[in-house]
Amino acid sequence: MAVNFTSFKQYLVEEEKTVYFTFGRMNPPTAGHGLILNALSKKASHNPYRVYVSQTNDDKKNPLSYNEKVKYLRKMFPKQSRSIMMNTSVKDAWSAASAMHDEGFQNLVMVVGSDRVDEFDIRIKKYNGVKGKHGFYNFKTISVISAGQRDPDSEG
Repeated sequence: MAVNFTSFKQYLVEEEKTVYFTFGRMNPPTAGHGLILNALSKKASHNPYRVYVSQTNDDKKNPLSYNEKVKYLRKMFPKQSRSIMMNTSVKDAWSAASAMHDEGFQNLVMVVGSDRVDEFDIRIKKYNGVKGKHGFYNFKTISVISAGQRDPDSEG
């Protein structure tokens, strides 16, 4: 009795992969950013997580180059250093989502300061399944959750 296999994909049960992430300016990195990174790793639990930072660089509000910023973040927060991503194609939260979709993740959880949850909840979901300059992502689920209360006097 011969069995005809055209593809093993039909027999595979794909694991639902969830990734947690944050995106921020973090220029320069501060202890407050460390609180977000700690909250991110805690909320992710055993799931993978990613930290993406903007590539904006100017003399006034963004004194560090992208490479310097990633280097300092990794040194300041060694527990999360492997999750602090250096990816020059990621320019914003939407291109970060696209990069994680390309990695095969099906569920996305964004962790942000409490004052940004509503804004990102609307904006990140708006482009799910929509191709654009950010690339493309199409997650089964997208959630935006708070890392905790943000200090209203903090900058960035």
